[in-house]
Amino acid sequence: MTTPAIRPDVQSETNCQTVLLNFDGYVATITLNRPDRLNAITPEMDEALRRAFETAFAHSPCRAIVLTGAGRGFCSGAERGSPSKGPPSHWQPIPASLDQFRFNYLIESPVPVIAAINGAAIGVGLVLACYCDIRLAVQDVKLGLPYSRLGLVAEYGIAKVLSDLVGQSRARELLLSGRQFKAQEAQEMGLVSHIAPAETFDQMVKEYVTSLAYECSPVAMRAIRRQLHAATHQDLLACAAMAGSELEAIRKTNDYTEALNARRDKRPPMFTGT
Repeated sequence: MTTPAIRPDVQSETNCQTVLLNFDGYVATITLNRPDRLNAITPEMDEALRRAFETAFAHSPCRAIVLTGAGRGFCSGAERGSPSKGPPSHWQPIPASLDQFRFNYLIESPVPVIAAINGAAIGVGLVLACYCDIRLAVQDVKLGLPYSRLGLVAEYGIAKVLSDLVGQSRARELLLSGRQFKAQEAQEMGLVSHIAPAETFDQMVKEYVTSLAYECSPVAMRAIRRQLHAATHQDLLACAAMAGSELEAIRKTNDYTEALNARRDKRPPMFTGT
């Protein structure tokens, strides 16, 4: 297993007090860092989070990104009473295109994004996790979308995203009731892929993400993410046609050739992402 060299200045240039970015081999970890407030998001954090993801995307060795929280929480939602200066320049509350959407960078990520839900994920915190590709969670953490109990609406497209993830019936119940639920229930409904006790959670996350970053082809994962994104508005025939086109293209890549050679030689593949 070859580990890429990491430029030490990358981390120092992008880290801020409330959002941290670190690289370990092919994996980038972005940490929401307001543990005293259970990582409640402020407008400044929102902008810093986008910058951290954009920096990770531009870092060529990066093959997977973990999003997590410092301390006991993942993200407890928006900071109450946080001064509003209007929406940041990079998104609009009523987006006319994906470029204007608050979490477009997660939808358009070139690499898988894994939400490591180490603690409470409430409101926009859970919305943020739902826009990640995969969710892993500590088994007893609290999750919730309490908009109906706050006199608010289902924000940032979560009505569609949650319906896509768990089905209309469950999405309706969770959004209309605004109740809290535990990660074990979230796993049973398909919202969370894997859970673990707090004492083994970090190791579980590390092993899972390492497998993605080192055992899966970056080219294949990029293509599959494109397919999954397109599938949300395709019919079956269009989805099948896209699969045929992507298959034709991927068979010309070095990663596909390496997979064939590794299978023939009975060894792990050494993917290059080309």
